Amino acid sequence: LLDTCLAAEDPKHVYLAFEVAVYAQGDFCMSNRSRVEATWRRAAEMTNWAALHMQQQTSGDSEYLNLLHDQVVCQGAKCFYGKTSPVSFAPPLTKEEAQEIVLQQIRLSAEDEVLADQARRAFEHGLTL
Repeated sequence: LLDTCLAAEDPKHVYLAFEVAVYAQGDFCMSNRSRVEATWRRAAEMTNWAALHMQQQTSGDSEYLNLLHDQVVCQGAKCFYGKTSPVSFAPPLTKEEAQEIVLQQIRLSAEDEVLADQARRAFEHGLTL
């Protein structure tokens, strides 16, 4: 199921991969850590970080936060680490490890610290939800 979600082009399916991992609980996540890592990489790939940066420059804070909220990275952070997370086990990755996977994926596609900053913001916003 995770592989099917990750192969899809729709960001909603990638978010579903996060939910599958969370609701499958600890043993599944620990034995499928590489798939959880792949989910974070896929979430990073699916976000247009440059467009997100442009939106930050041209819109108000509320509009920008709404846009951040809609990003798969933000939703994944909320799902695994947010205040309302259903996780009742230690996730297979720490918050810092998950964030680093996202940042590494961005650096592979564009070596631009501005884009990495957008990823950090999306991830951190998810932690507050």
